[in-house]
Amino acid sequence: SRPRPPFVRVASPARTASLAPGLATAPDGAVWLSWVERDGDGHALRIAPLTGGAGGAGPAPGAASPRFGRVRTVARGADWFVNWADRPGLAVGSRGRMLAWWLRRRAGGDYAYDVRLALSSDGGWTWGDPWTPHADGTPTEHGFVSARPDGDGFVVAWLDGRAWHGPDASRETAVRAARVDDAGRLHGQTVVDARTCDCCPTALVQAPDGTMLLAWRDRSADEVRAIALAARRAGRWSEPAAFPDDTWRIAGCPVNGPALARSGPVVAAVWFTMRGDTAPTVWWRRVRSERDVGPPVRLDGGDPLGRVDVVGLGDGSFVASWIERDATGGGVVAVRRVGADGSLGAPLRAVAVSLERASGYPRLAVSGERLLLAWTDAAAGRVRVAAAPLAKLPAADSSPPGSP
Repeated sequence: SRPRPPFVRVASPARTASLAPGLATAPDGAVWLSWVERDGDGHALRIAPLTGGAGGAGPAPGAASPRFGRVRTVARGADWFVNWADRPGLAVGSRGRMLAWWLRRRAGGDYAYDVRLALSSDGGWTWGDPWTPHADGTPTEHGFVSARPDGDGFVVAWLDGRAWHGPDASRETAVRAARVDDAGRLHGQTVVDARTCDCCPTALVQAPDGTMLLAWRDRSADEVRAIALAARRAGRWSEPAAFPDDTWRIAGCPVNGPALARSGPVVAAVWFTMRGDTAPTVWWRRVRSERDVGPPVRLDGGDPLGRVDVVGLGDGSFVASWIERDATGGGVVAVRRVGADGSLGAPLRAVAVSLERASGYPRLAVSGERLLLAWTDAAAGRVRVAAAPLAKLPAADSSPPGSP
């Protein structure tokens, strides 16, 4: 799992027996690492800020390597549901406001668990009492949370399996969403889509006009698992719209969700698919609204596993990541620049990873002039972090390639 040039290992605050990294960026650009690690007979969700030479929000200009500040514990428990795909995480607002989430087991089955949320108003040093955003009380799956700051609160989305319970169960998973205010009150909880893929992560991003865009993997009546979008405007969610060219039919969940990011005036989606029941591929596309998306541009090198992420660079361009099988049969986290017009830079192999599920979902963030990458080193059983100067990543070409 050694990084490959120009990536350099950053000292990770996560200890052995850690997993499920997240990288959250605050409105002021500060970056926070979150992760889960063993804590006695249970687990704990911990966070740490990336700091500069003088304890600022980001690495100091010219610093040899970024570093993390003091670790803060959000919550701990002996009854958590912890796995490689359904990850706890953190959303960071302004003026020290944070929303964290994790998963707690419920009696009734291996995949019976609830979402738990908690708020902090002092930068993660103290946390309010946790609560559950869904009140159905069924022994079913609730998870795959996404959250983004929204004014003085947060928008939260999750997959909700309550329709799997009871004698008249439809055996369908829904995606639900709500707004959480700064007092922890839930507003406008709604079903965005009543039939989704059961265990593909969701994604949220706020567009330049303030619209909140949500992406997930849909599930049609004939088992097409296309990526879908919905938008929240004036407190109401639009009808979902599936990508029209994502025609992957599979009678099961691939556990491979989409990613969304904003870069200046541009929003983009990255996703994994086997559209048309062909070989696996990873794609990028510009998103103008839930029903207005640009042409897909292929990113992968020919044999991707997926588990994608994407971050914006502020100028309309992006960096995307995914796991790819290499020629030796191992795995690498690949990263690639993408221009606002879909132009591509050469792919870069950032770090070797296991192809096992224990590698989880590598995560990206931008701090100043550096790209950060966090991943689970399956062999060592711990969360790692690496950084690379953005200037060392191959630039996107001036003209977009055609879609294969």
